[in-house]
Amino acid sequence: MTATTKSKTKSKAPKIKLDPEELTLDELEEFENVLADMPGGGGFDTAFAKGSKRAPAMKIIAWLILKRDDPELTLADAGKVKLGQFDLDDADADDKEAEQGKG
Repeated sequence: MTATTKSKTKSKAPKIKLDPEELTLDELEEFENVLADMPGGGGFDTAFAKGSKRAPAMKIIAWLILKRDDPELTLADAGKVKLGQFDLDDADADDKEAEQGKG
């Protein structure tokens, strides 16, 4: 995936596939370490638990994915990612399949 938040052209912002299953074990460990340092932080399982705040987890995942192509990207940079940049279509389809007993 090629993605950057620092584009000087007016090209369309890249979509970020928000799929926790695509994280490497090193990225998952970094996710948990960063999340644990945040107020109310916890582990991966609590990040997506019902009633939990999703923004911190989404921010960290966006940061991990985007820094694959831009190692200098900071967590603060990832905080500037717009919700419209997330490719949630696949996640929505997976949820619908699971609800219908197909997943």
